[in-house]
Amino acid sequence: MKEFIDVTKILGDTERNSYYYAIYRKLEEIAQETERPDEEERYNQIKEIVIDALRNKTLTKRDFENVAHFYLVIDEINRGNISGIFGELITLLEKDKRIGGENPVVVTLPYSKKPFGVPINLYIIGTMNTADRSIAFLDWALRRRFNFVEVGPNPKLLSGKNVEFKSDSKDSRPIVINLKELLEKLNEKLLEVGVSRDQRIGHTYFIDANSPGKLYIRMYQQVIPLIMEYLYNDPTGLGKVLKSLVVVKSNGLVEIKDPCRDGIDEECLYKFGEMLRELTKGESRST
Repeated sequence: MKEFIDVTKILGDTERNSYYYAIYRKLEEIAQETERPDEEERYNQIKEIVIDALRNKTLTKRDFENVAHFYLVIDEINRGNISGIFGELITLLEKDKRIGGENPVVVTLPYSKKPFGVPINLYIIGTMNTADRSIAFLDWALRRRFNFVEVGPNPKLLSGKNVEFKSDSKDSRPIVINLKELLEKLNEKLLEVGVSRDQRIGHTYFIDANSPGKLYIRMYQQVIPLIMEYLYNDPTGLGKVLKSLVVVKSNGLVEIKDPCRDGIDEECLYKFGEMLRELTKGESRST
């Protein structure tokens, strides 16, 4: 029979601490005793080499031919204070003024008094959600130094994605809603009633709406409230976009038609499928 080893005799007194802490403390001691390269010292050596090269302006484009590319991503850059983000260093972002560019610029940082430059292998990517805030007021200094690529809704990502609605009734046939067609129809109608192209519905709302229940929740809890916010003072436009999903009354009030208001089941979801079918093909109704 194997004898149990008293850990306290090996690790020392653990009366006031748990065995786990005692083991951790011992491992920490072993780690400190183990010889390993000083990473901080290595970093400082590389840093001094770079600083010396910046001061002497010896770096050229050839020095960056076989180096790795680095990326700095600034999320929703249009919501920030550009002056606060970049300050005077925004000049260094210009292609020709980068280290390795045609006219490299090296500045002296005000606090550390060390040289600073932006290399040509650093790529700065700024994302912008134009639905939240327009880029109309974006700093022109930023516009001159960045390329702009629009990433709009991509209905093609929904190609082949269908949601089938079934009913227990023998007289009812399954209804198949193509998510790509639904998204295209919604955005087409939004543009027709004057909503900005920056406020089109994105494909991500439908990318995982692969069942009647998920599509119902996505439409009534996210898409419809968003469209109603866009067209808050335009009941006529709201009726043109949402069609069978709303009723625009003669007094201008808008009523949302929710077949599953009292609970979600197969029959109410089937009625929802009928409404979506009418939305993608039919005309709006007024009472």
